[in-house]
Amino acid sequence: MKALLLSILALAFALLSGPEAWAQSDDGAAALDRLAASGEIACGATDVPTAWQDIVCDRVLRVGLRDDYPGFAVRRAGRSEPEGFEVDLARLLARRLGLTLKIETVTPVTRLPALSDGDVDLVIATMGHNTQRDRRARFLRTHYYSSETVLVGRAPLAVTGWADLRGRTICSTSGNYANAQLSKVAGQLMLFRNIGQLHDALETGTCPLIAQDDGLLAAWLDDPAFAAQFERKLSLIPVHWGAAMPLTTPAPLARVFEAEIETLHRDGTLIALAQAHKLPTDFLQHQSERWQSAACRADATACQAPPLEVYRPLRVQLMDRHQPRYSGFYAADATGLYGEAGLDVHLLEGEADSHSLASLIAGKSDVALAWMGDALAFRAQGHDILNIAQFYRTPSATLICRRDSGIATLEDLAGKRLAVRNTGDERNLALFLAAQNIAPGKVSLVQQTDLVTDLLSGNSDCVTALSQGDFRTVLGAGFNGGSLRTFRLADAADALPEDGLYVRRESLKDPARRQAIAQFLAATVAGWRLAREKPEEVALMGRMLSPDLDDLEQRAILQEVLTHLGEGSELGLLDLSAVEGVEQLAGADAANSADLAPLLGPAALAGLWTHDIWYDAGLSHDNLLRPRASTLHFIEQTVSTRWFYVLDILGCLAAGIAGFLRARTREFDLWGALILTMLPAIGGGTLRDLLIGGERSPPFVFQDPNYMFLIFAVLLAGTLATRIAPDFKPRTAVFDRLMDLADTIGLSAFTVIGTKVALVAGLEWFWAPFFAAVTSAGGGMLSDIVAGREPRTFRGEPYEELAVLGSLLMLLLLEVADRFEGVSWLVSAVLFVTLAFVFTLRLLVIHYGLRSPRLRGAEPTKT
Repeated sequence: MKALLLSILALAFALLSGPEAWAQSDDGAAALDRLAASGEIACGATDVPTAWQDIVCDRVLRVGLRDDYPGFAVRRAGRSEPEGFEVDLARLLARRLGLTLKIETVTPVTRLPALSDGDVDLVIATMGHNTQRDRRARFLRTHYYSSETVLVGRAPLAVTGWADLRGRTICSTSGNYANAQLSKVAGQLMLFRNIGQLHDALETGTCPLIAQDDGLLAAWLDDPAFAAQFERKLSLIPVHWGAAMPLTTPAPLARVFEAEIETLHRDGTLIALAQAHKLPTDFLQHQSERWQSAACRADATACQAPPLEVYRPLRVQLMDRHQPRYSGFYAADATGLYGEAGLDVHLLEGEADSHSLASLIAGKSDVALAWMGDALAFRAQGHDILNIAQFYRTPSATLICRRDSGIATLEDLAGKRLAVRNTGDERNLALFLAAQNIAPGKVSLVQQTDLVTDLLSGNSDCVTALSQGDFRTVLGAGFNGGSLRTFRLADAADALPEDGLYVRRESLKDPARRQAIAQFLAATVAGWRLAREKPEEVALMGRMLSPDLDDLEQRAILQEVLTHLGEGSELGLLDLSAVEGVEQLAGADAANSADLAPLLGPAALAGLWTHDIWYDAGLSHDNLLRPRASTLHFIEQTVSTRWFYVLDILGCLAAGIAGFLRARTREFDLWGALILTMLPAIGGGTLRDLLIGGERSPPFVFQDPNYMFLIFAVLLAGTLATRIAPDFKPRTAVFDRLMDLADTIGLSAFTVIGTKVALVAGLEWFWAPFFAAVTSAGGGMLSDIVAGREPRTFRGEPYEELAVLGSLLMLLLLEVADRFEGVSWLVSAVLFVTLAFVFTLRLLVIHYGLRSPRLRGAEPTKT
């Protein structure tokens, strides 16, 4: 009943505003007649634009409308068509132009694809008009409405400014133009498919804050029950809504619709419709006055509001044709993430005869997507390009070979013909083979013409494929799994990554350009996260760009693409272990060829990457005393060296011997001796790993058996020595000094290791000194407790304190090293200085018998 009354009220307002509003417009209908009679475009021709054929020739208007947006277009229970402000506008336009109206349902995800696919002639679907969307549809320059995104939350929630949003969860709907801006300030941005889900999430408390257009929220806040619990908090810049037609729509036809909307503004009809549906009318009041002015009557185009400006164009060169491989970019584009970042991003399709990096170097693009093997080749030629982000963590390329060519193992590839696409796969494949000690000269790389034809014809023994879809194509051509042998490049530990973002180094010297690239990266990462959360919806966004794939294929390829992406908070961050693998390959005999040697030289590798833009994008914060990912990588690299491992083993040896001697003194049995040998040697590190958990589980001692071998060796040697010479006492001055020296070396190494483990685990900086102390003295403390004695380090002997001081020094020096990105030797120097610092402090404590302050309580009262 309420819906019926609203419809009657809307009609009444329209009639009161002027009976001519719902009548056929002589000017509009005559304009269509003139277009039909002009002969410029022949009806029924094969190349006639769809909208022209429908509207001018067949006098049909297919309009895309939402059905889930209260006040504008919502489908009530039991009704076949939606109702609302936009629905009435569509009916007005059809009737005034003498057209038969056909309504099609669209969503924020499908409204633009519906235009490009020719499914509708006009979309009126709460769509903000901006320059970015102008590249995908012809917007009517006379806007029919305007809204601003408003944040609503429970009344007691204290939100008075943008700073109050830090760490909070904000919920919105897919396609909301404000999502990118909100993602920068919110702790978490949750996206829902429809308005109903958003409303329920707010009511149940799943979402403390929601963001949506003011027109919709005004209706909710008019409900006394809703307004008693929730209130408006903040709002964003208003965005004008525009109706849109296909890009192929001729300008004269679009102008007919613009003129009709101007008339509806001028005579107040749109105001009446908005009032009938209880929508804000401030924008419509202003537009009505504007279009009634003499200036606008004389020159309508001069009074049309421009689209929301996107000030900074950014050209992004893809590697080849549009495909689901680039879905994260499409998602960021279609949902307005780029536009909200203030960017007009142009995704340039790759060309068969031009490499993406060649476009970048020539200045035809600002950012290029490329494989690392190609980037090394261009850098070897002297082009200063660098990697700023890496989306693919694992390679997608696979080598598919015919078993009847005698190929069962990688060694069998020698002398075979491998067909490559020459889109980056050829260099990555050559480096992969070199890592398997197969020199480029041992195989023949030929140009791939067609995946199936090359295998069937015998022109090649193997072909490179980039997806499981390619493999299914081969199987569908008559091959079976048993007749093929595949080699996945991802199986190699040092395989080169694909799909990285590259820029010219000089472009980063311009602060404005650098900021634009950082914001582009942030929006793209958000797009890929959206693809991971809602793969089916994002697959549809790319359908109009790669129409040769059906929906099922789009989703299947996207799901496979997602398996190659980085995980969690490190999505988009280049893993330096990939670069390290290339550097190690430089010394391999198979890589010492004219083709590969330049790719592995200093000119290609030095300065290949930067994490600066990733941090500029706000994807991770530069926290005080929290080293960057590159610094943590170099710490891991240094601690993993053989010489540091020796220091670690030496410290464990000294602690194990000391524990065994204590067991001998207390005349423990063999089991007791094992426990007292093991605890001081590995107890601290094991306790540390158990407390941290995560990737430290299981503890290090279960992953490297050498530690237990060492403990068993100490136990065996000590037991034999005790049996052979039971009265022998090893505690001589020389022995004690050697033990002190080994223990001091171990303390220094344990300090560095404990600090490193805490930092790599992502803990706050103050946990690093704590775990340095636990690693250094935790085992000894446990040993003392088991032995029934008070831990010696609790009685004033400085030991853990030295680990804490060493850890703090290491953190401070790493903060300095962070400012020199990519200088690995500087990080190694920091670790060496930390070792020397702790070593020196420990020797001073031993030499001078230094003691730490002790807490002293009051003397007990005598009675």
